[in-house]
Amino acid sequence: MRPVLRYLQLLSLVVACLAGTQYTNGQNKRSVRLEALHAGQVRVLRPEGVAAVSPAAANVEIKRGELLFERVSQQPVVTQSVGGVSRNELPFRLYGVRPDGGDLNLGVVVDVEGGGMRPTPNAAGFVGKLRFGIIDKQSPDSRQTLPTPVNFQVTADVDSVSPDAISLNHTNLPFAPLTLSAVSPGDTVSVQIRPSFAVTEPVKVDLSVIRPELSIQVSPSNIQGWGLEEADITIEAAGMEHPENTRVTLNATKGGLDRTVVSLDKGGLGTAKIRSIGLGSARVTAESPSLKGTDRKLEFTPPWAFAIAAILGAVVGVVGKKLGTRSKGKKLTIAALLAGVALGVLAAVAFAVGVNLTGYVPQAKAGEAVTFFVAGIVAYAGGFTKKTSDSSST
Repeated sequence: MRPVLRYLQLLSLVVACLAGTQYTNGQNKRSVRLEALHAGQVRVLRPEGVAAVSPAAANVEIKRGELLFERVSQQPVVTQSVGGVSRNELPFRLYGVRPDGGDLNLGVVVDVEGGGMRPTPNAAGFVGKLRFGIIDKQSPDSRQTLPTPVNFQVTADVDSVSPDAISLNHTNLPFAPLTLSAVSPGDTVSVQIRPSFAVTEPVKVDLSVIRPELSIQVSPSNIQGWGLEEADITIEAAGMEHPENTRVTLNATKGGLDRTVVSLDKGGLGTAKIRSIGLGSARVTAESPSLKGTDRKLEFTPPWAFAIAAILGAVVGVVGKKLGTRSKGKKLTIAALLAGVALGVLAAVAFAVGVNLTGYVPQAKAGEAVTFFVAGIVAYAGGFTKKTSDSSST
């Protein structure tokens, strides 16, 4: 009898030990309490496939080698943004049993580098870099092998997604990379993430399209109208890594641009000119597919200063010629004065638009003094002088 009793005692001890491994540390399975669930949002992931869980279930028992999936909300939550990387925590929870018998309480995260999609180095399009990972909420720094891989299908309103499927089989680093590419995206790109255990329940992550800003300066911001003056336009792309050869399109609501497409240099700068047309306000805009556009206001003012300088210069020229010749008995007639003023004003206007009829090459190219001189010298000469190649400034 004694050997039989000893055998029974040993058998009961083994049974007790086995029972203890199921519900204490070193357990082979665990029971997970479910709360606030919706139908179809709970799954059990097994190596052989996915099993549904009844929506009425309050608890689900999972074994080692299985993962329980639970969707806890509808949308991801941005939990942190560090070093230019924003982390989106997806609304999924995964529960399992570790090889050592401890509990696995996992979350799924997507890190977005640079905060969104940014221009490529050659500004030919935009690239967004994502990294998918699974974190252990109880031990975020540890690396655990998952009982079964977790797979995701990724789609987005972009030109390419590479790769378009992600498989995760461990917690912590390294995260799985994914790249989005688009030539001309909108202001926001929508990324659809479908887990293999909930294909019909995608999660949407919106990525901002980050365009470096263009700045535009117009100098001067007030010029004389009717085509008499020009303004310099300076365009700059700030925060762009390789701006050279980036094409910027210029438009103006009024005025004449000397070019409508400007290529930026290595410093991100480009220049153009605009000549006034008529009077009033004009708006100059600068746009590029890879940059955030901008605009600047410009005023075309009545050319009173030009008119006064041209008329006075012509009058001084006519009077100076009359007094200089010392002709006796000859009076300065109104007709002669008007003719001289007309010639002077015409020469001043011609010089303002780039035609020099004086025979001189003044160093200054604009201003009332130049207008006064051009009108005066032509009125004094009584006609136009053909500029020669050896003409020099006075």
